[in-house]
Amino acid sequence: MALADILEKIALRRDDLWRKNPELKHQVEEMLAARKETFPILLEQAKANLTAKGCSVFSANTPDEALKHILSLTGQGPVVQAYSPLLTELGLSVKLRQAGVQVTETHFAALAIDLLNKVSAHPDFPAGNLSEQETLTSLATYAGVSDKMEKADILKAVRKRLRPEIESAPVGISGVSAVIAEHGTLVLGEDQGHIRAVSNLPPVHIALVSPRQIVASLDDAVRYLRYQAIECFGRDIQTYLSMISGPSRTADIEFKMVNGVHGPGELHVVFISG
Repeated sequence: MALADILEKIALRRDDLWRKNPELKHQVEEMLAARKETFPILLEQAKANLTAKGCSVFSANTPDEALKHILSLTGQGPVVQAYSPLLTELGLSVKLRQAGVQVTETHFAALAIDLLNKVSAHPDFPAGNLSEQETLTSLATYAGVSDKMEKADILKAVRKRLRPEIESAPVGISGVSAVIAEHGTLVLGEDQGHIRAVSNLPPVHIALVSPRQIVASLDDAVRYLRYQAIECFGRDIQTYLSMISGPSRTADIEFKMVNGVHGPGELHVVFISG
């Protein structure tokens, strides 16, 4: 289906959902208006709470500052990257590769675009400029299977190929769906391409955050994510959400805290204001 057709269908569904949920739209628009006044406070609160929970927090005034900091954390990689519109806006995977870092996209559509050496068609629909067959053929080639197989079988083969790459990668990079300032909590949506695996399996997780993703409370986060789902995809939330409040920490039998037993031992949160 052509990108224009996808966006038209989304617009129709979006209009229908806003007719059914006028209160939600009003609540979020009020919240976004109020956030313009409280943003400096929310930003500092989020940073302080994340730091208190063991996260390494970095503020970048420009994308170049963010890239330089990320490169200091990744070394030469390899890196696995969950799809995020923010990462696409930054051109992060391209810039990391130019610096010699091996990057693997874990979102099927972003991976297909990557394999075909094309540019993302749309922040929310990276493979919107590809036909389904083009996408499946590129993914089948990556997985080492025939593109004549059923779609479900091709995707299963891709997951099988991706899993060991994610497990063995020293660094996972993702965006976030929201940051809850009062708790210092990152909210991740699974629709961003194996983001739960990318944020949990590598020993180092780097999460990139834009100012528009910071909210005050859990209730605000849920409303904001519903709003974003309707605006961007013409549907309500239909995805698994993960909430992360710091690097993995576990107490052993002697009650000594150990990092990295059930998840990444390091969590780096990069706020990008430029």
